[in-house]
Amino acid sequence: MISATGTRESTMDLLAKIRNLLIGGDTATDTSEQGRCIDILMDTASLPPAARERASAPPDPHYAASLDECLRLWTDLSRHAKKETLLLAFSEAVSAYPHESLTLMMANFERKTADMQKRYRDRLLVAVHREVFDTHHRLMTMAREPPALWRVPQVREGFSVYCTMALAACRAQAAHKDPTLLSLTYLLAGFSMYVEDGPGHPVGTPFPGGLQVSQDGWTTYCPVREHADDVPFSICPFCPALQSEGVHLIRDQDQKKKVEQKEYIRNYFTNFKG
Repeated sequence: MISATGTRESTMDLLAKIRNLLIGGDTATDTSEQGRCIDILMDTASLPPAARERASAPPDPHYAASLDECLRLWTDLSRHAKKETLLLAFSEAVSAYPHESLTLMMANFERKTADMQKRYRDRLLVAVHREVFDTHHRLMTMAREPPALWRVPQVREGFSVYCTMALAACRAQAAHKDPTLLSLTYLLAGFSMYVEDGPGHPVGTPFPGGLQVSQDGWTTYCPVREHADDVPFSICPFCPALQSEGVHLIRDQDQKKKVEQKEYIRNYFTNFKG
């Protein structure tokens, strides 16, 4: 068993480390590499710091039409309160993109991580590939054959705020770059979080420090969930995942499975066998 005190300390140590990485306070080797990884995972790497700070700056005239389309799209999406209609709206919006857009998104991630340590980069890119291509496939498949019954038919609270954030990110992007591809990123993440009620980043997504997004039943856990509000235009504050704690802070997967099995056995005899 992991004590509550040990869990809190482990969580705070990890969050403190990542906070230092994000603000440049950690001078250890690989700081820039790990910081860049976190930036990518939180979906803000395509927005340079200057653009994040001037989100209200006027769009470049070359991208005004794209921004107008983003405004129409996210305003319309924000009106949906049922998953049945939101699913179809997401599908229609994403279908407007050529399949090459997914390849371009993946190429951008590969370029941004080109200088990372290979072993970690390989694991990260597998997760990013799932986040892009697998999510797209699930969306299109579900739209063709919608569920007859929804476990929870209503869209989770906070979706309209998510739409407002996505539009603000597109507006900031339009000051220097076409926001169309960024909007697609938020569309795919929005489907994962508000139609599937799953994590924005898929289970197994690795974070610096050896931890990863994990799942237990219907609940997902993220090692940096409590850190989510620190990054502008991040999808993380809208993710239903909980902060990793207890067994979910164990880095060694074999040890983690053993602890989980013991906990399931203890729970069985405590709650079902009296």
